[in-house]
Amino acid sequence: MYAGLLAAGVAEAPLRTQMPDTLTDTVPRPGDERLMPGMVCLPEEVYTDPHVVACTREALSRYGSGPPVAQPIREQLLADGLAGPVPY
Repeated sequence: MYAGLLAAGVAEAPLRTQMPDTLTDTVPRPGDERLMPGMVCLPEEVYTDPHVVACTREALSRYGSGPPVAQPIREQLLADGLAGPVPY
């Protein structure tokens, strides 16, 4: 799928250009090039890739699994008009 998109003329942006400005460590790492195809293929192809699994586990063990910044709670979003009722 990825090769077909590239052959069709889809441009690939380097991963570091897609990172938020608040991220201080944007140094390319070995294996980063394997993340780009994962952004356009079926999740099962990425989730079962041994290299992706190993890197994910290493990152979680090093940095934890929580978000790097405080996230607003639902009540704050509602108060700011940024969330609606749950659709069920």
